[in-house]
Amino acid sequence: MPPVRQPRQILQGFSLIEVLVAMMILSIGVIGALKLQLSSMQATREASLADTATHLAFELADRVHGNHDRLSQARANPFLSINFQANEDTLDTSHACFSDNCTPGQSANADVAEWLNKISTQLPNARATVCLDDTPWNQPSRGFTWDCTTTGVRPSMMIKIGWQTSADNLAGPGPRIAIAVTPDPD
Repeated sequence: MPPVRQPRQILQGFSLIEVLVAMMILSIGVIGALKLQLSSMQATREASLADTATHLAFELADRVHGNHDRLSQARANPFLSINFQANEDTLDTSHACFSDNCTPGQSANADVAEWLNKISTQLPNARATVCLDDTPWNQPSRGFTWDCTTTGVRPSMMIKIGWQTSADNLAGPGPRIAIAVTPDPD
């Protein structure tokens, strides 16, 4: 009797091609998830910087209001002289004034110096301008402008702040935050 042949066993498994295709599909999914995570982290950082800039702008507005009575007697308003760019300006911290005998100008200069120190340490490549401005918004570019234009009878004091983002090479095309400081009622 001839030898009995046993049926061939069907081997089940994956071929090398199937494994490579599966690994490629998995790696595309992982790369997509990493990109999503990175963009989420960047958006969180930008929101944090915008929150910091807004806080700093309102802090300066409070300092302007706090010095209003004393500045109305002064000849020049030191707050309106703020035109700061982090890479170009050096901070002058010699304006400390902690006594009641400070002149209005000395007190305001101390506030300006302290505020500029904060903005330069808390915002990357910060830029700040405080000026009288009637038209801070540029409609064609749909953004704030660094230029200060006074065309009206009573322009608003504007605090404009910008900073460098991960997408910018410089401190951005225009201010990212701009708030008007309303005068105290007389």
